[in-house]
Parts: sequence; structure tokens; C-alpha cells
Amino acid sequence: MQPKLIIKFEILPLPEFLAKAELINNSLASNSNFMGPWPAPLSGPASLTTLFTAFQTAFNNASTGDAVKVALRDAARLALTTYLKKLAPYLELTANGDVSKLLTSGYSLRKDTAHTGGGAVPPVPSDFKVVRGVSGQLIAKARKIRGVNAYEPQINSGDPNVEADWHPLPVATSCAKIKIDGLTPLTKVWVRVRGVNSQGPGPWTDPAGETVL
Repeated sequence: MQPKLIIKFEILPLPEFLAKAELINNSLASNSNFMGPWPAPLSGPASLTTLFTAFQTAFNNASTGDAVKVALRDAARLALTTYLKKLAPYLELTANGDVSKLLTSGYSLRKDTAHTGGGAVPPVPSDFKVVRGVSGQLIAKARKIRGVNAYEPQINSGDPNVEADWHPLPVATSCAKIKIDGLTPLTKVWVRVRGVNSQGPGPWTDPAGETVL
């Protein structure tokens, strides 16, 4: 069966939708699997970023409960949801049945489609560690999971025990050397990683923290 992406974004609670949209936006920003050209109505990754940023801003502004700001937030969510739904068929067509490519998009896959590694989610990546790279950079490393070609990293510059403090990064196709750039020097940053296959994401690694050079 041809692999299909999950596009029922409207059923997600607001915080989950924000996190999912952020993951998709980050994952497609410079994704070599979907370099385009994107179909004319979609324009390209820059259009997605514009819609995501608008929703993120409206989401934050609506935290006061102001009715006008809530309405603007809901309108921004609808615009972003509509775009993400229109984008999915292009990603499926471009991937041409390659599940490993689709998994790098940040979207989730339907569980009744093609499988990459059996009928279970991946195990926790082993031998996980984080080391310093050049200034403003950390590098996450783990042992490859057999049959898994997508790894989802997240970072946290606050309390690693607070789930809301975790932020998604673009999905990586290898866990041997995940470079995390643009970090603030002298800040301690926590990193965690999980494998993803067509059955969904596996468990997170324990957070590993390091101070950025």
C-alpha cells in the first residue's frame, strides 16, 4: 500500500498543533528530499515559514484570552492547516513510496501503510551522547537502529523535566552525527533523540546536557 501522511491537524489540541507545525516547518526548511520546485499554489518552504510564524505569533498573543486575538489565532491556524493539507500530496508524490523520505518531512505516517522495520515502533537509540562542536554548536550521536532512517531530535535550554520547554529540530536521516547549530554560547542545552518509522515514534533517549562553546 502506498504510504500516506496523517493530515487531521484540526483534531490536535492547540499546543500539540503548534509543536507539530514547528517540526514540519523545521524539517522542510532545507530538506534535500523535497527541494522542489513546489507546486505553484504552495510556493515553497518560505511560504510555509510565513504561515507558521504568523500562527506562532497569534498563538502567543492570544494567551491573554482577548476575544479578538483568539479569533486571529484561529484564523491563522486555519490558514496553516489548509496549507499543510495541500502540501501532503506533493510530499507523497515526490517521495514515490519511499517511507524513509516521508519520515524526514516531520509529518506522521498512517499506520496502515508501508512499513520500514516490522510492526513495532523503534527502540530507544543506544549509546546516546552530546558533545561540543564549534562555537554555537552541539553534536548529538547515537547508535543506528536497524531498519530506521529517521531520527527526531529536540533541544531544551530550560528544565529538561518540563515537557513544554522542549523544542523540535529538523528530522535527521542518520543519528551518527546530528549537528545542532545557532545555539547561544555559554548556555547549557539539553538534547534528546528518538527513532521514527511508519509505526510512529519510539521512546526518547534520556536527556543529555552540555554547555555550548
